[in-house]
Amino acid sequence: MKLKSNLIAVIALTVVCGVIAQQNIQAKQGATDPIPGTSKGGLSTGGGGKSSSPAPAPASAPAPAPAPITVGPITFTAAGPVNGSLPVCSGDFRIDPYYPTLLDMTVNVNISSINVPDGTVLYVNVVGTGGTLYPYTSNAIVITGGAGICSEKVFVTLGAGLAGVTVTDASGAIVFAGK
Repeated sequence: MKLKSNLIAVIALTVVCGVIAQQNIQAKQGATDPIPGTSKGGLSTGGGGKSSSPAPAPASAPAPAPAPITVGPITFTAAGPVNGSLPVCSGDFRIDPYYPTLLDMTVNVNISSINVPDGTVLYVNVVGTGGTLYPYTSNAIVITGGAGICSEKVFVTLGAGLAGVTVTDASGAIVFAGK
């Protein structure tokens, strides 16, 4: 009989300690009853004296994407005629937040009316100001039918901006310069 009463006392003490521990955890986390009226003092109302687990907090809506820091057109000038015709180049750029100490710059370049054989490769070169540029996509433009496009992506440190863009051939000769 004494063993039975000691066992009941130990079980009761364990349940009380569990309830107190659960209330302390909820108080530290600022948790509240997610469905009012369904639990009391950390115990489920379904009987059995089981300790209830707090329901996970509902997921919050994702934050809207931050607006670009800088956007703008790039005006290109051809270095001269290529194989007897004056080529055309246009483009734009966009700088977006990426990380507290890093920005993401996208430079889009469109070339048309260039008189070179299909498969000729030209290269976009981004020149920055006030910081460091880390290109992370290809800067190659493969010309097909006298046209080609490139969307070069560059990580930019804070304080850096776009000084200009050049498009060069495989030997490094400038075909277009833009700002």
